[in-house]
Amino acid sequence: MYKRFLDKKGKEIITLLALILVLITLNAAHRIENNLRWYDKAVLFVTVPVQYTVSGIIKGSARLVNKYMFLMDVKKDNHRLVAKNIELLNNLYRLEDVVNENSRLRKLLDFKNKLTSRVLSAEVIGKDPRQLFKTVRISKGDANGIKQGMPVLSAQGLVGQVIRTSSDYSDVILVTDPNSNIDAIVQNSRFRGVLEGLGKTECRLKYLERLDDVNVGDVILTSGMGKRFPKGLIIGTVLKVDKKKYGTTQQVTVKPVVDFSRLEEVFVVMDLR
Repeated sequence: MYKRFLDKKGKEIITLLALILVLITLNAAHRIENNLRWYDKAVLFVTVPVQYTVSGIIKGSARLVNKYMFLMDVKKDNHRLVAKNIELLNNLYRLEDVVNENSRLRKLLDFKNKLTSRVLSAEVIGKDPRQLFKTVRISKGDANGIKQGMPVLSAQGLVGQVIRTSSDYSDVILVTDPNSNIDAIVQNSRFRGVLEGLGKTECRLKYLERLDDVNVGDVILTSGMGKRFPKGLIIGTVLKVDKKKYGTTQQVTVKPVVDFSRLEEVFVVMDLR
């Protein structure tokens, strides 16, 4: 009978006893020490350590929660700062690109003003993907008066010659193409030869006598012979000179002054003067 009663009412009894214990504890905690009765002291002896433990757990949990919230705020701030840094970097890169483009365009304008021949500006819009020929495609063609054989320049120097035209674009063979042959002259010694492309990033100056005075660093210019190119355009500088002990000629390697991998704007010479 008692067992069934406890099974049914056990939870209520435990709850009631816990409530009484709490009330007694509170009552004891508010009594003056001299007025404590023996059972108050007993209750305090049992419950105070528990209260300290529970209080410590609550305070520790509160600190942990506060620390977690602080870390979450820091993480959010870091995300915002990273996003802001990316935005600022993108703006900086855009500004640098604008500055570089303005500088490049000023150089092109200055170069155009120095030319005595009539020229037409164009943009490089493509390259030969097959790599069989060293050519680039520019944004002007027949509709703009461009014809096959016209010289093409940049602010740095000679680029090449128009080999094909369409209404809206033209293809230009570069000086580095093996099919390119340009009558050239050494600026200092005035010795003449024919500049031939080697197919990569260099050229070769052919038909120079072995005793002709050519040195590393010499500037190579267009000679103007044959009226194919304006006279005195810079093509490149001598990179290497190989004078054989035997034979009548020497091998001269020339590095073009134009960086074709970064070529963006060109001028087409519409007439030679």
